[in-house]
Amino acid sequence: MGVVPGKHRQRLHRNIEVRVSNFFKVILSLLIVGLGQPAWISWIAPVAAALGYALFWDALKQFSLRKQHFWLSFSWFSIVQAIQLSWMTSIEFQGYYILVIYALLSCWLGLQFGLLSVFVLESPVLSVSRVLALAGVWTLMEWIRFHILCGFSWNPLGIALTSYALGMQLASVGGVLGLSFWVIMTNLFALRARTLVLSRKRVVVWAVVAMFPYLYSGMLFSWHSGKVNSQGTLQALLVQPGMLPSQKTPLEGRTKEFMSPWEQWRGIFQGLIPHQTRQVDLVALPESAVPFRSNQMVYDYHTARDLLAQEFGQEALKALPILAPPFFQEGKVSNAFFSQFLANHLHADIIIGMDDEDSMEHCYSAAMHFTPWKNEIDHYEKRVLLPLAEYIPFEWCATFTKAYGIESFYTHGKGAKVFSSPLPLSVSICYEETFPNLVREGRLMGARLFVNLTNDNWYPESRLAQQHFDHGKLRAVENGIPTVRACNSGITAAVDAFGRTVGRLTEAKGVLHVEVPKYQMATLYTITGDALIVGICFGFIAFYLSFKRFSDSV
Repeated sequence: MGVVPGKHRQRLHRNIEVRVSNFFKVILSLLIVGLGQPAWISWIAPVAAALGYALFWDALKQFSLRKQHFWLSFSWFSIVQAIQLSWMTSIEFQGYYILVIYALLSCWLGLQFGLLSVFVLESPVLSVSRVLALAGVWTLMEWIRFHILCGFSWNPLGIALTSYALGMQLASVGGVLGLSFWVIMTNLFALRARTLVLSRKRVVVWAVVAMFPYLYSGMLFSWHSGKVNSQGTLQALLVQPGMLPSQKTPLEGRTKEFMSPWEQWRGIFQGLIPHQTRQVDLVALPESAVPFRSNQMVYDYHTARDLLAQEFGQEALKALPILAPPFFQEGKVSNAFFSQFLANHLHADIIIGMDDEDSMEHCYSAAMHFTPWKNEIDHYEKRVLLPLAEYIPFEWCATFTKAYGIESFYTHGKGAKVFSSPLPLSVSICYEETFPNLVREGRLMGARLFVNLTNDNWYPESRLAQQHFDHGKLRAVENGIPTVRACNSGITAAVDAFGRTVGRLTEAKGVLHVEVPKYQMATLYTITGDALIVGICFGFIAFYLSFKRFSDSV
């Protein structure tokens, strides 16, 4: 072989430089998008929303084959999801099976993104109509994932716009799916600006699109400025027991950690005692706050009476509920007995998560509502249950779950419920909070406050709690009303109608006293739900396909 001619050598060096440059683009985009979430590095999230995906697609243009675009995009996005869902690797209480689910979910989401990338890179030209249609394609894939395919509502791309209240207000128009549409659209406009020759005009278009959510939020804040406290505040106590699963339930190999139901109630009482002289409207306790069903008679009456006198004083015994079911029977009292006592003694409505059973012996994970001196219990049953942990999708799964000590399961609840209280409220339990359509139902029924009861203690020392909270804040923005959250462990907090945190418990356990602004505002999302953004997506796709030849030239 002879010496490579100078022109060929320059071309070779240029090819190497391009490949190295694209490799670094892939790595940089992976870090920007993977860590660009409020729960990871909040200030990177706006960068991910503006150009993180575009950076990856730009690097991918060096490959010409569809299968290369698909498999590289699949791998890249699967790794992104593996980073963002890494809380699922906490196996202390879940066992190794959760790692299989973690891998499958990461790959499933990777497949969706791989399919999108094939369409993105199919044509060297990204017209405006093509950009809008592709943003619609991804948004519809997220919507289908929520409602039809696997029911996994975690990690819509729109979360990248929610690090700051100034970026998330667009959710009041199109919900979190609208934010996802905007993220993909913004990144495609960034890619369009890089197509062939960097265009100043296209860069300006991208910059305007990228800044619009923040400009919209600024205008919204300006419009409502000075009104937030005009409707008064709700005084709330939010209880966080801060217990691990092994402390709440005797688990095999860790029975020494278990705390008796008496001690669990004592811990709740001791957290509330410093606040018993406050004038409060609402006390919220988390999902599965205590063992046993709400009306199960398991506590000796005299021992229960002595415990209450010891903790609250003899005078407090005037607040005892009536000695009749579901509070008392044959010398025994129930969890409902203690809950009604708290409502009477604190002169506040109590919302507490407990197991419940109907006349058909169906067991529910429920939110129970106790009103001072009313001696009647209202309840809401959890509708979205976790497969294997709370229900079995197939009978053969029962053998598998027994290996992890899971032998009893819940029944799905039937519908939304609004509780009458100082501020009409609707409750979501744990994972339900991540489903915009379910939470919106309560708002449509007249709720002016959302209450979420959560138990994030199955994944200790992970980012689950923060990511869960990030999803929950969006429900307040979408519907224009405040939200309070009570967690067994996790993030016990309150946010206003704009998703801004107005109080947050900083300790692992305790009681948060918070003044929640009652301010509410009508939102387009409450009126239309997901129908608006879904209809827009179908419209953009239909327009592009109908005028494809003309559209690709625009």
